[in-house]
Amino acid sequence: MLGLRKPSPAMVVACISLFVGLSGVGTAAVVVLKKNSVLSKHIRNGQVKTVDLGANAVNSAKVGDGSLLAQDFAAGQLPAGPQGPPGPTAAAVSVTGMPPAIGAFSQVRETATITTTVPGKLLVVGDLGPTSTDPGVRVECMVATACTAFFGVYVDGTPVPGSAQLVSGGAGATVDVSAMTLFGILPNVAAGAHTIELRAHKSPVTVSDIDLGIEQLVAIAIG
Repeated sequence: MLGLRKPSPAMVVACISLFVGLSGVGTAAVVVLKKNSVLSKHIRNGQVKTVDLGANAVNSAKVGDGSLLAQDFAAGQLPAGPQGPPGPTAAAVSVTGMPPAIGAFSQVRETATITTTVPGKLLVVGDLGPTSTDPGVRVECMVATACTAFFGVYVDGTPVPGSAQLVSGGAGATVDVSAMTLFGILPNVAAGAHTIELRAHKSPVTVSDIDLGIEQLVAIAIG
């Protein structure tokens, strides 16, 4: 009588494989991960999506200070800041054509001279430009009333047609004009020496003060 032999390891593996194959039952490995065992180095860049995050998973402690921008917030989520100080009053600048005649409230702000050898026309240009701290023109109105200041160029006291401009503002306003150019042509100028003036006209009743920046005058004989 033959005795029972202990099956070999090869026989055991073969039997198990046969059993699985005949039963048609698949098996799968189950991996249990420890808490905090998945680190950043284990995740491929760009693979974690919004749907992978739990509700309230990202809080203030997990956001770098100063890393969020205004566009990262929905409309209405950011509170409005305090109201800033009022800006300068808008200037009302108009070209009026003929400067007013020289009167008691006319101020000479810049002068130049030119000598012509023949009679003819003079092109006169007055330029008011800003400095590093002040605009080209600043008109301050009295507190109680609106005001208007006129500017123009003159040749020997005669207004140059087309060169007049005015600046107006409301009561108590400080009106700034960044730059202003006054120009016109005076006909029938006799040969000889002539005085060119840039003048400002203000009423002491309505205008508190007039400040000008860089003042330049140019006169050219054009025949």
